[in-house]
Amino acid sequence: MSTTTRRLDDITETVQELVPTNITVTSVEYEGPELVIYTTTPREFFADPDKINEIAIELKKRITIRPDPEICIPQADAEEAIHTIAPDQARITNISFNEQTTEVFIEAERPGMVIGRNGETLRELTAETGWAAEVLRTPPLESNTVSSVRNYLTQEREERREILQRIGRQIHRPPTSDEEFVRVTTLGCCQEVGRAAFVLSTGETRILIDCGDKPG
Repeated sequence: MSTTTRRLDDITETVQELVPTNITVTSVEYEGPELVIYTTTPREFFADPDKINEIAIELKKRITIRPDPEICIPQADAEEAIHTIAPDQARITNISFNEQTTEVFIEAERPGMVIGRNGETLRELTAETGWAAEVLRTPPLESNTVSSVRNYLTQEREERREILQRIGRQIHRPPTSDEEFVRVTTLGCCQEVGRAAFVLSTGETRILIDCGDKPG
C-alpha cells in the first residue's frame, strides 16, 4: 500500500471519528486540491455547517460534501424538483447531470436566486434531490467558446474525474524534498499584451501556469 493511500485511509478514519452518529460517510476521495466526502445523509451534514468547518480545520484541507450515488433520485424527478424549489425569477436555462460525481449543474440568468441566502436554496436542492447542486451563470451573449468548454466538460466527465483524483493524490502526497523556496519564471506577457506563460517552481515541482496565445 502506498504512503498516499495510507494517508487517505487515516483521513477517512479521522472523518468517521469527527462526524456525529446520525451522519453516514460512505467514502472519502481526493479530487484536485479538495477532499470530497460522500455521504448518504447530506441533509444532516448541511444542517450542521460548523461540523464541516471543524473537519476542514482538523485536516487542514478544503472540504466538499457530495451525496452518495445510491441516494440520487432519477434525473427527471430531480429536474422537476429543481424547477419547483428554485424561484421562477432565477430564470433557469439549462440543467445537466454528472453521474460520476453526483453533481447537477444549473445554469441560470440570476444564479444568486438559485443559491439563496447564505446558500440555503442550494443546500435544500441537494437535500431534496440527492444531487450536489452547482450553479453557473447563463452567458449574457451567446458564446461558442463557453458552449464548447461546457460541452467538453460534460462529455469527458469520467476522464476529468480520474485526472482530478490523480492530481489530488500528487497534491496530498508527503513532501519529497526538504528545500523550501518558490520561484516564478516569466516566459511571456511581460511588457506586452497576451502570450502569458509562467513557470512556478518549488523544491519538488515545476508547473506551467496561464499559458496563452498572442492576439493576431
